[in-house]
Amino acid sequence: MSATLFPVDNGALLPQSVSTTHRPSSEELMKQQFELIFEIQPISEDLEEVLMSVEDAYVGGHGDTHLVTMTAAGVDAITAALDADKRLRTLGIVPLRLYPDVVDRGAIASRTGVTRQAVGNWVRGDRQMGFPAPFLLGRSEVWLWGEVREWLLENGNLVDDDGLGRPTRRDHTVVDYRLETRCGVRADFQAGALMTMTVSRPVRAEVSFGQWKPVMITTADERTASGV
Repeated sequence: MSATLFPVDNGALLPQSVSTTHRPSSEELMKQQFELIFEIQPISEDLEEVLMSVEDAYVGGHGDTHLVTMTAAGVDAITAALDADKRLRTLGIVPLRLYPDVVDRGAIASRTGVTRQAVGNWVRGDRQMGFPAPFLLGRSEVWLWGEVREWLLENGNLVDDDGLGRPTRRDHTVVDYRLETRCGVRADFQAGALMTMTVSRPVRAEVSFGQWKPVMITTADERTASGV
């Protein structure tokens, strides 16, 4: 007995028993939503309205610092941020770098629903070890919320979570480097020393917080550099 056939968009005939429902790939299944904050070049109010009409995003900032906060999906924060960068540039918005979502002890207490004393215990390692190192030191220490959130999830201390991942400092370093070099522009990206290279095509590099080590860089005249 032959199966009943029915037409599909391209004119071909498929057996009725064959399902045309999209099955997500393993990569799609692994994707999660991330909240990302980009520092951007100034944009007009009209463009801001266009952005908010097509993206889950809002624009803010202070003084000469212009920020856009949005969500994007990816297998990690880096792929999500690069996808968001592509979507923003399609609209004519140019991200300059990821802007860190930093929190002090009071903000950590507020976001997690615990007391400042409990946060102090986490920071000192009185109850659980491995709390992230501060992102910035000064009169008041601040941490990257992405790193704090990861630690809280791993230790079962984050009960009321919005489900949105945030970038770690490594994510910031990698994404900022990619944004700086995506169009073959100058890259000044060396901790403790200035290193300027003009590249003619994408650069493959090993990046870690506070360090930039090119594996191979090809300049316009085919010169290569390796090791720093």
